[in-house]
Amino acid sequence: MVHEEMTPRTVVSAFDMEKTIKEVLDDNTILRFSRIPVYEETIDNVRGLVIRSEILMAASRDEWTLTLKDIMKPILKLEQDATIEQALDVFLTNKQQFALVRDEFGGTSGILTMEDVMETLLGKEIVDELDEVEDMRELAREQAAQTEDE
Repeated sequence: MVHEEMTPRTVVSAFDMEKTIKEVLDDNTILRFSRIPVYEETIDNVRGLVIRSEILMAASRDEWTLTLKDIMKPILKLEQDATIEQALDVFLTNKQQFALVRDEFGGTSGILTMEDVMETLLGKEIVDELDEVEDMRELAREQAAQTEDE
């Protein structure tokens, strides 16, 4: 199921759609992810996604006051009880590799990528040179445990 393989919302990096290119680049998390969800007011109201390279291109053109709303793209949406096979079909049909996972109330449960799907189907983590954390679900569990201890 998608909810077992997604990156939980507790460790999802996302930005408010009203943030400017300058504000986003002042936040170092932009360098870690190629696609970032964009929300209106709260993360439960995701409106689209931005692509890191487009943010950097806007900066290279000195478009510092451009907002994420101006450059965001539509985001695929999956229900958390969808199967991995259904998610794969949605990704392939839409030629996309990133989706918002919604809970039963329509809020944000997490995100799922084509990489997550492939890792599940292959039974092996895919790690590239920019991955600081191999398993985002494990990171979420560790952060939850730290919060409980505090």
